[in-house]
Amino acid sequence: ARGRGMALEVSRVLAGAHDDPILCIAYNAVRREVWTGCQGGKIRCWEEKTGEMVQEVSGAHKGWVTAMEYVRRHDYLVTCGVDGTMVCRTEKGKELQRVDARGALFCLAYGARRDLLVAGGRGTISVFRLVTINTIERNKDPGDRRVHPVRLVCTVPDVHADVIRGVACDASGRIFTGSYDRSVCVFDGEQFERMRARDTDEPAANVP
Repeated sequence: ARGRGMALEVSRVLAGAHDDPILCIAYNAVRREVWTGCQGGKIRCWEEKTGEMVQEVSGAHKGWVTAMEYVRRHDYLVTCGVDGTMVCRTEKGKELQRVDARGALFCLAYGARRDLLVAGGRGTISVFRLVTINTIERNKDPGDRRVHPVRLVCTVPDVHADVIRGVACDASGRIFTGSYDRSVCVFDGEQFERMRARDTDEPAANVP
């Protein structure tokens, strides 16, 4: 078959990028930076060209950083962890909002069609929408709810009987989830669009 036996050449290796196993990675194509998250709760940012670490956030989460997503439309880096929080940051790593998911989170996916962020937990999915916060507002007090970019659309319990370990969104807005229970669920995106239209534009619940 065509391509069989072809070798992929590694252009760079960042050995010892974290002291703990790396669990997730995200890429900012505009700034050409690579973000990584590990079991120790840290996230780090690396310059792609030089391999130099340009940012570190210790205690980004308490425990494993299980997933991260860079959302180019809003220039947000979003991470989640087993500590039950989802954190939205600027492209430079400044925390804008820490959302209380009320349970461990294991995966994230962004759906550009409906501008939704989906997080998978222990059988439950939480669906959020994102709003753009301008540069001036991003420099305000993070405690000011007006500068919080994450809005809860809905939480859907009992989607799976076990941990949801994978989630994906397609170009039409559908959502796909996969679980340790060995099943896959598919959601029509239109139902989330209707929920989004009814929401009150209130920020998602922050960590107390």
